[in-house]
Amino acid sequence: MATGQDVSYSGQAQIYRKQQPAGTSINGNTVVEEEVFDSSALRSDFGLEALNGQVLPRKIAFTIAPTGGGNITQISIQVQDNGAQSIGLVHDMDIVLSDAATGAGQTGTTASGAVSITTGDQLTAYVAKKALRGRTDATGLLVFTITDAAKTGFYIFVKCDGVPVPYVSRQLVAGDYS
Repeated sequence: MATGQDVSYSGQAQIYRKQQPAGTSINGNTVVEEEVFDSSALRSDFGLEALNGQVLPRKIAFTIAPTGGGNITQISIQVQDNGAQSIGLVHDMDIVLSDAATGAGQTGTTASGAVSITTGDQLTAYVAKKALRGRTDATGLLVFTITDAAKTGFYIFVKCDGVPVPYVSRQLVAGDYS
């Protein structure tokens, strides 16, 4: 569905929310002059959102790569705004290794080695080597590694505070481990 009103709905009520003047840039994104929220229509995107001048986190981006040895993969999790720009703030998040593409449930497989945060901080481990709570660095980045001789095809489920929906990575493959 494209951004804007879903024409299959009546569109009777409208709410206007004034944003920055046309062409203004916030967090590297050009902001529109005003945005209409049609309360009786579905919308697929609400655009860049800010509260008290601070752009709000809305997306998670994953980068998955081998580390160069020892059956280790490195997963980078970057908090972003709706314009895919990094949010330069500290964020807390839950990270769960899952067997499901939906992220439902934790994995039934335990990694053979460590699951550890290398950029950011680990706040707690809910379930050893399967589920943890972490905190990004000041740039909104959290990086962690999984050491697993079996090169298990985990999905990475992330629920970040302030991001309205959870995100799930693509499935890890053997080539993601070095």
